[in-house]
Amino acid sequence: MTPDEKAQWSRDRAMLRDMRLCCRRLLDIFAIDASRSKSGIAAKKASAERKLAQRYEDLPGAAQHMMTRAALESDYTVADLMGRSAAVKVCRVREQAIWGFREAGYSLPQIGRMFGGRHHTTIMHALKNEERRRDAA
Repeated sequence: MTPDEKAQWSRDRAMLRDMRLCCRRLLDIFAIDASRSKSGIAAKKASAERKLAQRYEDLPGAAQHMMTRAALESDYTVADLMGRSAAVKVCRVREQAIWGFREAGYSLPQIGRMFGGRHHTTIMHALKNEERRRDAA
């Protein structure tokens, strides 16, 4: 091997070592970020569940009874009905429960507060969807 080839080989080897070190550092950073994001998601979920539990406890007794009955009839939890899920099955059950609350005489803002702090126009939309389903049936 000529001296120039030895020098080139030494430079290539050093560059490869630096690249390996850089890759290890990046993997460590991503692993830390992944663990932070998982714990952050868990903390947010726990916080949301605590808020929903507090909102449920703040409901009047009759409203708690209606909400519990709607959850039991549908095999979903009260947290599902009060939560933010946009799954079609959950939304349909939630809209049926909203219909029941409206039939019981609650105002749109009251129903919105009972169902996780939703805006009254969201409740109007849910009532329209439920009315369409009832008319179609």
